[in-house]
This record gives sequence, C-alpha cells and structure tokens, in this order.
Amino acid sequence: PSESESDGEEESSKDKEAEEGKGVIISNINYKGHVKGTESDEYVEITNDSKSTIDISEYAVVDINHHGTLKETVGTTFVFPTPTELTPGQTVKVYTNEIHPESGGYSFHSRKAIWNNKGGKGVLMDRDDNEISQFVYISRKQLLTDIANTNTQLDKARLERQVKNREWRRLRKLNSRPMTTREEKIERREIRANLKIAAKEFTLASKVVTDLKKALKALEGQLEQMKKLGSSCSKVDIHSSDFSDDDSDIESQRCAGEDINVSDISDSESESES
Repeated sequence: PSESESDGEEESSKDKEAEEGKGVIISNINYKGHVKGTESDEYVEITNDSKSTIDISEYAVVDINHHGTLKETVGTTFVFPTPTELTPGQTVKVYTNEIHPESGGYSFHSRKAIWNNKGGKGVLMDRDDNEISQFVYISRKQLLTDIANTNTQLDKARLERQVKNREWRRLRKLNSRPMTTREEKIERREIRANLKIAAKEFTLASKVVTDLKKALKALEGQLEQMKKLGSSCSKVDIHSSDFSDDDSDIESQRCAGEDINVSDISDSESESES
C-alpha cells in the first residue's frame, strides 16, 4: 500500500481503538493508605496505554472486595464525569477521599477506606458496562489462608460427593432387581423417583468438587507467581507494591482486556468414581 493508504489505515485503527476504549487500564492500586482510620490517601491509577486520545466519560471504577475463595462482593463505584479524556500515556488517580488536581482531582469522596488491605480487585467498566481492565492484588498471608481454607472445603466436598455417590449406586442396584408383583412395581416407581434425585445431587456435589479444585489450582498458581515476582507473563504483569516496605509480600496482577478467573483454569483431574 502507498504511504497515504498506510497513514489512513493507521488513523482508522487509532479511531477504532479510541472508540472501543482499548488501551485504558488500571495500572496500579495504592490500597494501603497512611492516613489512620480512613486511609483517605488510597488511590487507583487509570492509564491510557494506547497511542490515541480516549474519552473515558462515564467510565466506572469498581471496587471488588475479597472475602475468601469463590466469594467477592461489589463495593464502591466511581464514575468519571463528562467530559473526561486521557491523552496517550496520561495517568490519572482516583483517591478515596482526597483531591489532588495535579493527578486529575478525582475522588470517591468516601469517609472510610475502600481498598481491602488483605486483597481485592479493581475493575474498569466502559459506559456500556463492558469490562475494560482489572487489577487484582492479595497479600501472601491472605493467599495462604485461602489455600488452607479451600483445601478444607475440598476435603468436605469430596466426602459429601462420596456419600451422594453411594446413595446413587444403592438405588441403582435396587432398581435393577426383577420386580413382578403390583407392590414391587409401586416400589420401583418410588425407587426411580429417588434415583433421579440422587443422580442430580451427585452431579451437583461433583460440580462443587470441580469448582473448588479449579479455585485451589488458581490460588496455588498465584502463590507460585508470587515467588517469582518480577518475572514476565504474557497476559499478566506481576510486580510488587511501590508504596511501603510492609507491602513486600503483596502480589499485584494487572490484566488489560483479559479476565483472570478460576473457571479459565482447566481441571485435568478425573471426576470418575471407582
């Protein structure tokens, strides 16, 4: 293509990028403020990592609280006012309850701390409620606690699955018996009804086991990544906090356009019962 055509394609790509909000990321979360009680100096950083100016008017920053494995709750939300544009490479900060004009002057205006020091997640949503970026962090202590709790839950879930499996097998064996009398046929109908219930309960119990194994694998993966802080990752940047020596045990995950979920991790362990 000619130089003019190449320039046109590049401009078109930039326009599309700006329109879709691609390249806008949550680049950091200072979740551990130094103001006692309120931690009003906490902040989340939003960066335009693209080569285009992007309009982020009505984009929302959402705090997702961490409450252990498989448990998250939506916390506080900040919505960027209209108009708000980020030039290429520009970073703005949204404070918990402070105003800093030099970094945009944005604030949640929250009288209490927003970002859980044990662990949590920030999510950036566009004006159509599509997730644009997320930033996940967790302390080593909390991560080890989650792994221990998940192992305990998994042991209980496996025992429950065994109980459901035994009941299902017992009813299936009863159903296979020859029944010829009227009373026996009535009994068979009841057995078959209970067999359907048992099969459903066993399936649900198996799903719980599968979900917990995926969650455990994800947590163990996070722990392994934490041991390799500073190493590169194709989807996620792993880095330590820049804010205080106390945060040396923190793993931070930044993912723009990629969602890190336990459901994304394959479960190779067989669910079959012997």
